[in-house]
Amino acid sequence: MKNLDPMRCSVRYAAVPLTLAALAGCSEGQPRRPNIIVMMTDDHTAQAMSCYGSLLVETPNLDRLAREGMLFESCYVSNAISGPSRACILTGKYSHVNGFTDNSRTFDGDQQTFPKLLHDAGYQTAMIGKWHLNSAPQGFDYWSILVGQGEYYSPLFIENGVERTEPGYVTDVITDKAIGFLEQRDRSRPFAMLYYHKAPHRNWMPAQRHLGINDTRVYPEPFNLLDDYSGRGSAAREQAMEIGRDMWPEWDLKLMTPEELARSYELDNSGDANKDDVKRANDWRSSVMQYQAAYNRMTPGERAAWDKAYAPRIAEYRRIKNVMDKHCRQEGYKVIPVNEGGIESILRIKEVLDRREYVCFQGDRFVEGGATAPVTFMGRKALFPAGPFVVAEKFRAPAVFYYAMRERGRRYRFIFDIPEAPDGKTPNAVLGSYVRSLEAVVRRYPQQWFNFYRFWS
Repeated sequence: MKNLDPMRCSVRYAAVPLTLAALAGCSEGQPRRPNIIVMMTDDHTAQAMSCYGSLLVETPNLDRLAREGMLFESCYVSNAISGPSRACILTGKYSHVNGFTDNSRTFDGDQQTFPKLLHDAGYQTAMIGKWHLNSAPQGFDYWSILVGQGEYYSPLFIENGVERTEPGYVTDVITDKAIGFLEQRDRSRPFAMLYYHKAPHRNWMPAQRHLGINDTRVYPEPFNLLDDYSGRGSAAREQAMEIGRDMWPEWDLKLMTPEELARSYELDNSGDANKDDVKRANDWRSSVMQYQAAYNRMTPGERAAWDKAYAPRIAEYRRIKNVMDKHCRQEGYKVIPVNEGGIESILRIKEVLDRREYVCFQGDRFVEGGATAPVTFMGRKALFPAGPFVVAEKFRAPAVFYYAMRERGRRYRFIFDIPEAPDGKTPNAVLGSYVRSLEAVVRRYPQQWFNFYRFWS
């Protein structure tokens, strides 16, 4: 920790708790005990706070707290998942000890927590905002918590056991509740208030007063936009926070018209989206349905302002998408659905080859249950899809091995490998040529080849 120093620090991601303390009034002869406010923002990255050196936003009030208090420069959490991290803060225990190891669990409120200890010591206690522990709070004189993840507009609260929908924007509602508690508290007692926000957790819905506020602003490209995570462990590579892979236009970028939002969408499986975030977050139908629910919580006036603010963005997105779709059609890109065991796809492939056009296959990916061929790859037996090599042999089509590899920055190297004609043009011969070619590319670019199937036997 460092006092009064707005240092540039290395903290990357955080649910940010801030503790504020002031001395409570006490009668003569009694120890003076501090009032305590624990304020938390959810999924708030250090890069979005100017006290941590952000170049994107200014946070003057957080900066003041950092200047007049302490700024953590090197800090760690025992569990980076939302609910378990909250349980660790409450109990001072590791997740495997307090029993709340992931968001699907139910927090055991009967165990000891620091609000209970403060309450027993004479403090007036309150919990306001995002609880996210699938249980009712214990040890609080007053509590008003969001249901599950909570909603940005017209959020549903449970207040001392009674459900109530609050009009307005969630950040404002939580703040007003906290101020209300402070104004109405018992001033003869010290207080401890947990003041937990939903924002800026996904799906990032701004308040009405902030709609379009950054539409004309140009942000610099992040230095790690094209990060390949070389030299780091599997957790960095396997995270589900990438723009290209994990961000959804519907849910995250709000690129749906009111007409599209009015349509019906259904999931293939059932479940509680609040308790199954990881599995369902990357299902586009789930993202659409969650956005629909959030959108419909707005009042008609709020929706009208929302639609007006996002209409130019949606129109720009559609123009770009239409151009790309048109370009693809002009270039003649077509998808041939492969029906395992059927003849239709084989006939279509033959028609394309007869017209002296290209047919592209993924040579190192196979569908579970599909035909595979075992071959030695990088020193171990591995399974490759048999289809591309059988087609090349059956139709006597020459094979060209093609790779697109990223170099530094935005540069890509395109590699075309035309193998020598094997002695016998059998599927295994073509596959052998491909494996030798792929091995050479993988050795040259070891960080750019991934295979998530049961590849090696």
